[in-house]
Amino acid sequence: MEYNHDNPIYPRLTTYDTRRVRSLQQQLNSICTYLHGKWTLVDENGMLDDDTREAIRAFQQWVYLTATGELDAFTEMKINDVYRWSQRAAESAISHPYDYQLLHRPTLDAGSLTPDTLAHRMLVLVVLLIGVSASLRAQSSSEIWNYINTYKNIALDQEKQYGVPATITLAQGILESGAGRSGLTRNANNHFGIKAFGGWTGPIYQAWDDEPSKSRFRVYSNAAESFRDHSLFLKNNGRYRSLFSKSVYDYRGWAIGLQKAGYATASNYAAALIGFIDSYRLYAINGGVKLRAGKTVVITRQATATQKATFAASCQADDEELSEEEETVAKAVKRYVVDINDVRCTILYPGMTLSSIAMKYDIPKEKLLEYNEVASEKDIHEGDIVFVDKKKGKYNGAQDYYRVRPGDTLYGISQNFGIKYASLAKMNDKDIFSTLKEGEKIRLK
Repeated sequence: MEYNHDNPIYPRLTTYDTRRVRSLQQQLNSICTYLHGKWTLVDENGMLDDDTREAIRAFQQWVYLTATGELDAFTEMKINDVYRWSQRAAESAISHPYDYQLLHRPTLDAGSLTPDTLAHRMLVLVVLLIGVSASLRAQSSSEIWNYINTYKNIALDQEKQYGVPATITLAQGILESGAGRSGLTRNANNHFGIKAFGGWTGPIYQAWDDEPSKSRFRVYSNAAESFRDHSLFLKNNGRYRSLFSKSVYDYRGWAIGLQKAGYATASNYAAALIGFIDSYRLYAINGGVKLRAGKTVVITRQATATQKATFAASCQADDEELSEEEETVAKAVKRYVVDINDVRCTILYPGMTLSSIAMKYDIPKEKLLEYNEVASEKDIHEGDIVFVDKKKGKYNGAQDYYRVRPGDTLYGISQNFGIKYASLAKMNDKDIFSTLKEGEKIRLK
């Protein structure tokens, strides 16, 4: 078995029979879809907990392969078994556990997991599948935490040298670079999407943005250069001069000021920055506090070399109190999507635009509109699924039909299942303007 290094707990099955392996992967996806939200196996940092990681290690040791590199028949049979259970559970809306004492999670001894210990094998398999579901929810969160831990010291250095709050620098880096995963960041060390204008004489990298041809972006030798150039970009640009009169602890004021000054085109850019700062408690990095919306930041004691700043109670919010921006970002991160119907996809995060996704995946924006079958960027909204490849003509999963729920549209179903809009309409003898009735069965293949 190979392991996908982008998501190492999700096996990339290998076989000469591609139809068979596709069916297995669809079953795994379906099981994880059902389990999504029923078990929380991640810690407060969004990482898999110790029990789940131990179960995964054990799973990797007992999965058997045939001589051709395929899953053995026993393992495949158990995947089918769990799949049928998850389908029955989903259809009847039951919530009781699987027969093999699913909720009993003893310490798993990989050495004791022989082919004869069916219950233990089943337990580890199901826990792995739950772990896959949890990782899909938390993968973005994990990447964000890795980004924060990697670059927070650089951000703090920029705050000391240039007065740009470390909180703002990190939040912008998370948004602009896709937490370090964008092609621009990986290939050019460019974390903030700064283009090669203003007398730039260094190397350039071309990537899609919001223009008809690829835009020219600055290339840096390392991340520290990119962070420094970002600080200088703000410091030396008259549009942002008023921001430097604000406290480095006033991340709300800075975020709103950046949006008003036109740093990004997304109408919710400020809310997204605030949401990431609140969600990941970035305000604590420079000794600040969580701020209440609409309140003036009042510092009653300035920070010294030995003491933190003290803030007036009126502007402080409790760390556990969810801000509106924080809730929005949390929902988006939990809905992180990587694949539907074997087609790559993501979601439109708060504060991002289709141009941001075009840059991240190095795909022309026009192609993204084509893949998602919309005429304008205005037709894709925050939290929507965005495909970065062509959708399929039919659904390749085990599900044959979808039963319409209140508020469903034919286009929405086509996005949720990765099926071309026109193909779905034709399969169901409808036109693309058809109104659906609650309870109606929609063919998927």
